[in-house]
Amino acid sequence: MISEYNEIWENPDYYSGVSTYLKEIPEEKKTIFVLIENEYNDRIFWNKLFTSIPSKYNFRIDTHKYTGSTALIQLAKNGKLNACRVICIDSDYKYLLDDDIIKNKFVFHTYTHSIENHFCFGKNLHYYCEQVSTLSVDDYFFDFESFLSNYSKIVYDTFVCLFCRCSLLDDCKCFDAKRNYQYLYFSPIITNLLTEYEKKIKNIRDKYKSESKKYDEINRYSKDFIGTLSDTIIRKFKEKHKYIRLCNLCNETFKNEAKLTLEGKGVTNNNLYLFVRGHTLYDNGIKQLIKLIIKLLENIKVSQIFNQCQHKTFKENRSEFYNHYNSYKPHNVIFPQGLNQECEFVENIRNDIRMLYIPKVMISYSHKDKSDANRLAIDLQQNNIDIKLDDKDMLVGESIHQWVEKNLTECDYILVLLSHDSIESSWVKEEINAARMREKESNKSILLSVMLNGITSKDLPLLLKDKNAVSLCSKYEDALKSILRSIREYEQRSHINNA
Repeated sequence: MISEYNEIWENPDYYSGVSTYLKEIPEEKKTIFVLIENEYNDRIFWNKLFTSIPSKYNFRIDTHKYTGSTALIQLAKNGKLNACRVICIDSDYKYLLDDDIIKNKFVFHTYTHSIENHFCFGKNLHYYCEQVSTLSVDDYFFDFESFLSNYSKIVYDTFVCLFCRCSLLDDCKCFDAKRNYQYLYFSPIITNLLTEYEKKIKNIRDKYKSESKKYDEINRYSKDFIGTLSDTIIRKFKEKHKYIRLCNLCNETFKNEAKLTLEGKGVTNNNLYLFVRGHTLYDNGIKQLIKLIIKLLENIKVSQIFNQCQHKTFKENRSEFYNHYNSYKPHNVIFPQGLNQECEFVENIRNDIRMLYIPKVMISYSHKDKSDANRLAIDLQQNNIDIKLDDKDMLVGESIHQWVEKNLTECDYILVLLSHDSIESSWVKEEINAARMREKESNKSILLSVMLNGITSKDLPLLLKDKNAVSLCSKYEDALKSILRSIREYEQRSHINNA
């Protein structure tokens, strides 16, 4: 599959023939080729995101013959990307440092440092441990979100200092130097705690002859251990981290400016763990933490299974215990490879995909024509069009002017509903003027005119006299098909121009 895929990407005829491809292949059968950095984790992550977007396209996800982001970024720099050929990469620090590559609309990125940071999202780890152990983590007092928030607070100043250096030098090598990311490690702390726990469990097994007493003690000690685990790790990590002097080498003014910049990107001292080096966070902390928590929950679960069997005779007890235990089979997987719970930055990625593949249409209308606007909005949404309608999308307290201005700028098309009331509306007039200005600047068709009952082409405003308009006066279904066909044709022309 990979060799076949790379032949497509590296064949010069494919690039020169993309316009023909877009014109000749039926809409419902068009394939968007998506290249990812690596095979397993990347495929799971990106496949879930692309398939969650309602689109008429088929997204084919594959790896490049050279793994990693370098080869993919080179494709972007060489101008070999378009709406039919896109790449997906880890942001690393490109999002935070405003690297030009992530401004390319054919390049999708993780926003967080890497995919591993998404997998380390607190709610995702919580969900994973519960699925693996079949126990509620909440019942045993380990709060992943609180733990990762406290972890973020400890490393925050050091990260800000490194961010200052990278910004001043316009180079992210400061982040990637090994001596500069060792501050993220907390795996030695987990290793020591795991050794301490296993030693204690062994002592309990050696001390008690009674199976019942043995499992009661293991259950009690495991619950106590997991109950204090988060505070213990944070206390030890904070003690270790105080010897790191990097944050003392930065000018306070630069640090404050860096904090404001990071805050503008959505980075705070509570969620910083999403932006530190993801592979390091996983390999030198989270992986070991998950192992330890799974072991604790496993021992608690096994103790519960034993207690459920105590009413039986000794022989029946042992037999039922092992039947229960074998059916339980704690998973050996130590890291969540899925994305069952999502951090807030996942929606940013979806929005980027929607912007490229799902047309965004703002409906301009008089509120006296609300029923027509709502009906059109519902039917267009069912045909994979992203509709912006003030009555449904505007938040309570939001500025009307700002909402209208934002959507007039960001939406791909403005669908204006023309009635005797809307033609006289100052709001609709302003929206038509703005849309016509955009058309003049972009040399693209943006404004789509829809005539409602009682309106004919003679009644159209002067700015719309030269534009073909569709009428809802006769057959609604035919008018809807005409609007959809027009949007898809304009989208196709746009993709061809970007090829």
